[in-house]
Amino acid sequence: LWRALRDLKEQGTVGAIGISAYVADDPAALAQRFRPDAMQIPFSLLDQRLLQDGSLARLTDLGVEIHARSLFLQGLLFMETMPEKLRNAAPLLARVRHHIAAANATPLAAALGFALSRPEVDVAVVGATSRHELDEILAAARAPLPDLDWAACALDDARILTPSLW
Repeated sequence: LWRALRDLKEQGTVGAIGISAYVADDPAALAQRFRPDAMQIPFSLLDQRLLQDGSLARLTDLGVEIHARSLFLQGLLFMETMPEKLRNAAPLLARVRHHIAAANATPLAAALGFALSRPEVDVAVVGATSRHELDEILAAARAPLPDLDWAACALDDARILTPSLW
């Protein structure tokens, strides 16, 4: 399949080839093997694993365009009530929310600002369920970045950071 995609690119039928990966897929190793033009990967204020383990830097070194998705981690930072499987995450999220509030920022501004602050990220992919949400996201994207210690907001529990486990 990969050879067929590369052939299509060489013929000019497609302009670029990308891979959508999860943290567990080892995106840097995939990029090393296949040399995609772009990769869509999960990356958020709460889920900084690919930054911390050096994967973002390795992808950048390989010339891969990085498309960060799951910036809002299914809205986890915005939830008032946690799903049952995430009840143990409530104190961790309260700590992060407190850190954000102490910097006079909103969870939306912090979540979006984190991705926009990273030079490795070429594209920030967001989702909205209404025109109002989209307007809020656009306003936050135009605002100055919050002055936050981004690393202090990172969580390291894969059960919290992997929505398929919820």
